[in-house]
Amino acid sequence: FQAEDGIRDLVRSRGLGDVYKRQAYACPNIANYDLTLLYMPAEPQARFLSPPSGMAIACDPLRAEIFFDGAFGVDVSSAEITCNGTVLRSGDLLVAGDSVFAIFPEGAITSGADQITVSGLFDTLGNEVPAIVQDVLLDFNPPRIEQPYPADGQVYRGENLIISVLVTDDFAGVSLDLLSMTFNGDNYRLESPLLQMRGDTLALDASSMELSGAVSVRVDAFDRTTLCGPNASSLSWDFVVNAGAPLFELVEPFDGAITHVRNQPIIISASDPDGILPSSILLDVNGEEHRIGSEMSFVGGLLEFRPQGEWVSGTIYNITIYGEDAYGEPAEIELGSFVSDFDPPEVIATSPENGAVLEDAPRFVTISIRDEISGFDPRSFAVEFDGRVFYSGDFGLLADSTGITFDLEEAGIVIGSPDSAVFKITGIADYAGDYGSANIAEDFTLKFTVVDEGCVATPRPFSPNGDDYYDVVTIFTGIPEIAEINIYTIEGRKVRNARASGKWDWDGNDNAGRPMPPGIYTYTVGKVSDGSAFCGGTIILAR
Repeated sequence: FQAEDGIRDLVRSRGLGDVYKRQAYACPNIANYDLTLLYMPAEPQARFLSPPSGMAIACDPLRAEIFFDGAFGVDVSSAEITCNGTVLRSGDLLVAGDSVFAIFPEGAITSGADQITVSGLFDTLGNEVPAIVQDVLLDFNPPRIEQPYPADGQVYRGENLIISVLVTDDFAGVSLDLLSMTFNGDNYRLESPLLQMRGDTLALDASSMELSGAVSVRVDAFDRTTLCGPNASSLSWDFVVNAGAPLFELVEPFDGAITHVRNQPIIISASDPDGILPSSILLDVNGEEHRIGSEMSFVGGLLEFRPQGEWVSGTIYNITIYGEDAYGEPAEIELGSFVSDFDPPEVIATSPENGAVLEDAPRFVTISIRDEISGFDPRSFAVEFDGRVFYSGDFGLLADSTGITFDLEEAGIVIGSPDSAVFKITGIADYAGDYGSANIAEDFTLKFTVVDEGCVATPRPFSPNGDDYYDVVTIFTGIPEIAEINIYTIEGRKVRNARASGKWDWDGNDNAGRPMPPGIYTYTVGKVSDGSAFCGGTIILAR
């Protein structure tokens, strides 16, 4: 500070620089000054965090992260980040903390050795950051797989087959650890003595293999990019080995198939590089020979036989094909067989027996089912009883391939005495065939009656209306010998009489076959041997 206009300055350092000024001939006037001292460090720096240097990169879009090392924050308003001729400016950049992020658009960068250049960075005080450069190896291209031998579709005739293909990668190089060849479903890697890499040629020695017919080859190659990689490529091709005689393959039905289609077609693929003579084709099915005509056609390499009639259920059909190529070389092949099944499952036994009269209600009802070809499907059916419907897996209802077991107690079903039980089983089916839908049996009804002693008429009421449900009333005589059964109106007029042993069904008609009106009827049961009355009861008829 310098004295000025007769004023002498006294400077006293206090805090951030309070300054006291005193006049020569008066009391001191005091002024306070706030001074901000800025420390100017060395110039700010920047460095790459990603992508790393010296590493093959397959990232597209390419992402770069630059770390800013400075005290006053980064200014990207003049920044330019360049790679492969693509320039990103401030509007393309993202600043987060001390990092600047740049993402080059997908497809904007091409493969090759290149540099990422960062320039025009400043701190917020205007100090420029020195430009930085990062060397990168960019590889967005997968390996090339070319020149397969034998070529796609080629017919190879001869021995000592070597399968080869050219595999190259211009930048990152081919990864030998991941290179493989799949030959007819078998995968080979370079650890196998049969597969070798000779320069840029991958070769499989198939000379020791017994090969004939169609051959499929697939080569899978990967490069050695480490970031966002590797890049992968594959090549598949097919060729034929020693394809002299025609080749026939069964397409439908496949060998061992079960068909539920009554006129199941037989479809056979036929191929030969020299062509097949249609006039030579002969299809033999269980000894019956068929040639191309109304039932059999040969179009586009497919031989299709459609029988005019139906196959016989439960029969095994063996298929043999004969044909010659254009040079007369023959081929006769047993293609396989199929089984026809048009029959639904069959109920072969029940417990209790259908129509049985029991003294005690059973706990279990079992239904044995047989289907010898497709097999009974234990998930297919439903059981109806007294207005309720039960399905396989419900409480008390179990089924397997041999039939159905119904635990009445677990299912909450109580059958009193006297009472008639009617179980209706619907939807009994076999497993759907390899061709066609499942065979479904007609509904099966199991009836039995529980009677303690004496004579009983059940059900109450019965309704002879033709709906197959309670259409008759069954009178159980309660005596082993032949009994005389009489039915009367409530007024005592006899309308029907019959003789039967054990039980007898009344259809609601009188002796002349006329339907009786609804109402209450009585019946008596007597012994024929001595004419004595044994028992009786009432019947309720509803319409």
